[in-house]
Amino acid sequence: KLIPHVHARTDMDAKEFDYLTKKYGTKVFNIHSLKEFPLIENIDFSKYYGRIYIENVHLIPAEKEIEMFGGLCIDFSHWENGKLTSWKEYENFEELANKYPIGCCHISAMTDKLVKWPEWSTYDSHNFHKLEEFNYIKKYKKYLPDIISIELENSFEEQLKVKEYLEKIIKN
Repeated sequence: KLIPHVHARTDMDAKEFDYLTKKYGTKVFNIHSLKEFPLIENIDFSKYYGRIYIENVHLIPAEKEIEMFGGLCIDFSHWENGKLTSWKEYENFEELANKYPIGCCHISAMTDKLVKWPEWSTYDSHNFHKLEEFNYIKKYKKYLPDIISIELENSFEEQLKVKEYLEKIIKN
């Protein structure tokens, strides 16, 4: 019925943003850093820039692009992984989180198993096995925005259990 937060793409045009806003009441969007997915020249969705938040992934968005848009969409599992793996990109991320508006966020699982990719190593996962994989979010409560999106590939039933678990963490 409602989709308050949409993970958009830089190749979407304004008509798609209009549709999501009108049909599903979408309030905020996020995209990855323009360093990873540059804007397409002939597509203009600039009227939505103030409602688009830049997500941190393995690349941290530049301040110039954060300022161009509404602020940050913090992916807390990527941030936590950056700390755990001493990922150089994340050395000053907390300063950005304190400086810019956080309009929405993603929460995924943090496993105890390190997975190695060619570009980076990661503990974060879009699949969870136990609810305790979300305990790390306690460290980030002061950064949580009003719109929180669970970014998981587990079944809806399992995701609803995560929602309940996170609500308890956030309220305590």
